[in-house]
Amino acid sequence: KYLRDTGHNVTYLDRCENLHDDTGVNAGTKPDIILVYLGTNDYYKYKASCGSASSVDCGALSEKLGDDYRPVSVAESYAIMLYKMKEAYPDAEIYCLNVLESKSSDSTLTTFNNMIKGIAEELECKYVDICQNSSIKKNEYYETYVPSDDGDGTANGLHPNASGMGSIANCVIDVIVKESKYAPGLEELIEN
Repeated sequence: KYLRDTGHNVTYLDRCENLHDDTGVNAGTKPDIILVYLGTNDYYKYKASCGSASSVDCGALSEKLGDDYRPVSVAESYAIMLYKMKEAYPDAEIYCLNVLESKSSDSTLTTFNNMIKGIAEELECKYVDICQNSSIKKNEYYETYVPSDDGDGTANGLHPNASGMGSIANCVIDVIVKESKYAPGLEELIEN
């Protein structure tokens, strides 16, 4: 229902298992590191009924993989997506980024981000708290990173610009440097 009905069905059903290279000289190359940065639109549409990590039976996810299965919450959709990624790419490290503050976020954002964190931990994925650790906050600098108008006269307000993506990238790089088995010695290189 959730990710499927909101147009994210390719992520929930298919995209999560098709992150490898199927073309050219790199055909068959699978990712070492996967970044999952989604949920913003789901939060703002379904924040009252997102579900929680404790509401998802992660031990029974293999029974919920068919195209006809309808998840009962965003939490369950998210868990199924991560489960499918782990099955398709067992050697990859998966980093789950949470949802950023916006001018319209409220106290339910913490609940939503706790859901992402809980499911990531339950499925042994890594968690990147960009909401807390990036420069993108509900304050006077918010529009520096997330403009309310992207220049074409359409409302934006949820999608970071280049400066915002740079702030997010710094958070992700910091976590990967400290935690990735694919980045040995990288922390010392960056410090020097």
